[in-house]
Amino acid sequence: MHRDIRWPNVIKSRDGDNSWFLIDFMDAAQSPQLSPSGHHLSRAEHAPEIFSDGSHTTAVDVWSVGRLIQTCGDVVYGSWYDTGREWTQFLELLMHDDPSRRPTAVAALDRLRQLEQE
Repeated sequence: MHRDIRWPNVIKSRDGDNSWFLIDFMDAAQSPQLSPSGHHLSRAEHAPEIFSDGSHTTAVDVWSVGRLIQTCGDVVYGSWYDTGREWTQFLELLMHDDPSRRPTAVAALDRLRQLEQE
């Protein structure tokens, strides 16, 4: 798992092919993993369990993808805009406080593809 998915760690290809890449794997680890000290991580940009005394799984990355989607309006347009109830529910699910209630990455991708076609 990456454990630090946020806009500063996402770059766009210069080739014009609309490809995006995740960079900075300094915090990457196998899942499950004990929570890091978190001293260099922002609570606003990372799943709550990263800062707990327990362990965490790839669900932290699912939460972070939800945060990317939630804030992409801020990055691209300067403010978040309402995309409708289904998108809001999807983001709430991705960013659920209980990691066991979040979808897997595969299930999240499938739902994202469905939402894009609606």
